Amino acid sequence: MENTLFFGRLVGGATTLCAIENVKTDKEDRPLEDVRFMAAEVFVDPFEEAAEKVRQERKALSIQESSALNEQSSLKTNRFKKPKTYSSGVGKYIKPDIRIAVRRAAQIDNEAAIETKKQALELC
Repeated sequence: MENTLFFGRLVGGATTLCAIENVKTDKEDRPLEDVRFMAAEVFVDPFEEAAEKVRQERKALSIQESSALNEQSSLKTNRFKKPKTYSSGVGKYIKPDIRIAVRRAAQIDNEAAIETKKQALELC
């Protein structure tokens, strides 16, 4: 037995619908007699409208994806540019003013550490 399910609105033939509803069923709500539909007319096909809507959404998504892909490719080219070198050797990519500030901070920390050691030795 082949199962078929219909969705839609009834536009006439209410007596036929009543006859189908009055067919006796078993415990699992299956008709005891076969119910056969000989013909059906489709006045408005909702699948055509849905397919058009899906096509439009896919088109919009593809446009968004292509623009995002273009942005990513431009970011990749910018991201991997060769960094500016300020000197040669170790730390050549560090700006000189930052390097000087780091040296001063390290020197101050070093002087503070020496002072604490001197004070600790004087106490002993």
